[in-house]
Amino acid sequence: MSFIQSAKALASLCMLAALTQAAGSEDPIRLHPDYPRYFQWQGPATVLVASGEHSSSLINPDFDSHKYLATLQASGLNHTRLFLGDNAEGADSFGTGLALRVSPVDAAQPRGAAGSQADSAVAGPPAGPGFDKSADTALAAMRKRAGELGIGGVAVVAWFEGDKIQSWSSKMVVVGRHKDEPAGDNKGANLLAIAYSKASEMADTLQASGSKARPPMTGEFGWPGGVIVRGTTGYWIAAFSGGKSEDDVAVSQAGLAAIRQVAE
Repeated sequence: MSFIQSAKALASLCMLAALTQAAGSEDPIRLHPDYPRYFQWQGPATVLVASGEHSSSLINPDFDSHKYLATLQASGLNHTRLFLGDNAEGADSFGTGLALRVSPVDAAQPRGAAGSQADSAVAGPPAGPGFDKSADTALAAMRKRAGELGIGGVAVVAWFEGDKIQSWSSKMVVVGRHKDEPAGDNKGANLLAIAYSKASEMADTLQASGSKARPPMTGEFGWPGGVIVRGTTGYWIAAFSGGKSEDDVAVSQAGLAAIRQVAE
């Protein structure tokens, strides 16, 4: 079989596999309806983390695609671009020395695997200095956004590993006030408790607080104001309580946006 035939056959198989998977999925990847800077997959907001680029990878007959995809997975990446086509440029076609006919391909190390080009919006270690830096930056951004909106309250940032919470690392900051005092028939509000309730709800549902993924459980309020996004190996959570629901959401979104900047 010629190179062109091999390329077409492999490309067709890859496309067929992708379409089969998409057809069998009830929840394909799409832009998140509430947080359009992120994608939505199987419920929660997420980001696609991929190597910077690759050339000739998945349609080169000498390319070890299994090694390449295993390297992506081992490095915490969850996405790659699939080039479909039967073009076969020469080594000097683009002045890069790379070509679709390169043989042999000695290594299948994507740029991002070594940490040089990886694009991770919410990457970071779950605890220690890395978590502290990301959390402190997020809380500072949340404080700033709350100030811009003219509200006070409590901001919480948390990280946990995996898809089922067993433990988490969290930090909080009081922005002006941590409670609303009782007055008359109003019992007041413990904003610290509410913020952590939002975070706890998200840790269980893996969706934004108040998403109505299920009825609120005892200890939850089901109120909006918290956002959650998938990281490389777990989830980042940001929650705020103290303003209107839409303002609390905006403050929490500012926190996750700041974590993305730290990762970049």
